[in-house]
Amino acid sequence: MAAAIDVGLRDLTLQSVADRLDVSVSGLYRYVDHRDHLVELAGDEIASRFVMPTDDAVDAASYLIGIGHGVRNLALEYDGLGDFFGRTGTRSPNWLRTIERFIHTLVGFGHSAPDAVALGTSVANFATASVERQRRAELDAVEGKPLAEQYEEAIPTQFDPADLPLLRQGQYFLAAMQADDYFAWILESFVEGLLANVANAPWRSPDYGSAAGAADDPRT
Repeated sequence: MAAAIDVGLRDLTLQSVADRLDVSVSGLYRYVDHRDHLVELAGDEIASRFVMPTDDAVDAASYLIGIGHGVRNLALEYDGLGDFFGRTGTRSPNWLRTIERFIHTLVGFGHSAPDAVALGTSVANFATASVERQRRAELDAVEGKPLAEQYEEAIPTQFDPADLPLLRQGQYFLAAMQADDYFAWILESFVEGLLANVANAPWRSPDYGSAAGAADDPRT
């Protein structure tokens, strides 16, 4: 798995791992069935490296913020992890065990299991999506040129920048903000909004799911 992880989930192929190990692709079929199987194994190993929030979280908000930072740090270290979680995470034993631990802790803070699942996975998805956006911005960035200048150049040519003073002012200050600081602010706001509105979640309605799938309800 070390060779697969070194290649990276986004660029992972059987050929890339074979080249890294100096073996034939056919030799890899002794261990994996196909590329997707290889991605699942590598992603599951990476998921096992997630650092859980510390036990000193005083409430659900601080715990969820810890989840967000932990997932973001892992996604920054391992390119393509967000896509893996979105496509294959539900087949990752280590990631599923991690989510179960999220739920257990959030239930301990007074949330129901459905609330805890929604809260934990929403924050994790938010964190990985923010990393994907950051990576796209980095790919589009011009090395050595200030971001504020790049933002201004990105304004469509049919606009005179002088006609968009508030947009230009906002972009200037956002461009000066560090990605970590921006994420921390956005994450806190996101978590605050989730917790403020969880009482209005659709699954809390007494009629929710009463028709289709009621027989599969684990509470019954």
